[in-house]
Amino acid sequence: MASVKSLAEAFSGGPHGDGGLPSPYQQATESIRAAARWLLAAFAGVGGVLVAGVPLTDIGRIGVWTFRFWLAVGAIVVALAAIGLMIRAVSKVFTARYVSFGELGQADFPDKSGRKRRVWDVEQVINFSRDELYGAQAGTLAELAKRLRVANETSRAVGKPSLGKASPSERGVPTALAELERASSRVLDFANYEYTRRTFQSLFPRLALGGIIAAGGVGVYAIVVGSAPARAPKIERPLPVTLTLNPEARDWNRLLGEDCDISAVKAVAVGGSLVVPEVVTASTQGCRAARFKVGKKQGIAVPVVQRSTSP
Repeated sequence: MASVKSLAEAFSGGPHGDGGLPSPYQQATESIRAAARWLLAAFAGVGGVLVAGVPLTDIGRIGVWTFRFWLAVGAIVVALAAIGLMIRAVSKVFTARYVSFGELGQADFPDKSGRKRRVWDVEQVINFSRDELYGAQAGTLAELAKRLRVANETSRAVGKPSLGKASPSERGVPTALAELERASSRVLDFANYEYTRRTFQSLFPRLALGGIIAAGGVGVYAIVVGSAPARAPKIERPLPVTLTLNPEARDWNRLLGEDCDISAVKAVAVGGSLVVPEVVTASTQGCRAARFKVGKKQGIAVPVVQRSTSP
């Protein structure tokens, strides 16, 4: 009995509850919007962490005109797009239309899949709860709308200046109109709560799919970038190296001399990287001085480790 009494008191004080307080349905609607605000903040935070935390600089290890590069770029773009679409989907909770009493019979309410449906199923839910919404004022929504229209027309006809001379039945019009307005407000609060609840509920499959796509995009990016070979360090200063050259790659006798032992050529790397260095050979041991690049097909360059002598 106490719960029924408190519910009746909440519905009897005005269009939005007792003493102008929000009705339970308005409070429930705000709770849904608060949850949506939390989701928006969470998705925005995830997007910020994704942009700031993903090692975008590591993508430079992959060649620009390679399939792996564009796969990594596409994966991170898809992940960010999925987060953006989830934020847009949640924002529908805040942009949901407000259904007025006059539009209640023509409004389209979303179902669980997000598609719009006519209000007939919502009317069934409202009529099922009519005892707590408008049972004292009418038997059906159509009767409530008719009585509200008649009361408004009678109130306009009577007018405030002539209330003192009106008949007893006419003097009761403002009270009846106020009760009908409170009942219609309760119906509207309930209908708009249903609209917001259904809009929010229809987002769950899309949010789950968007989360899977975003996680998949980040995972693909991490795998592609993480499995890329490390870039060889560039040679910033002269580095002594020993070259082991491939005899079939080039006419080394013409370039370095016929007496040069191409299996152990002393040289200095002056540019490029350790994988493809640009070297200058020393004019010793029958080898002439020459400058050329040593690629993978030409041979390999091994840095010379200089041993430090202790005093």
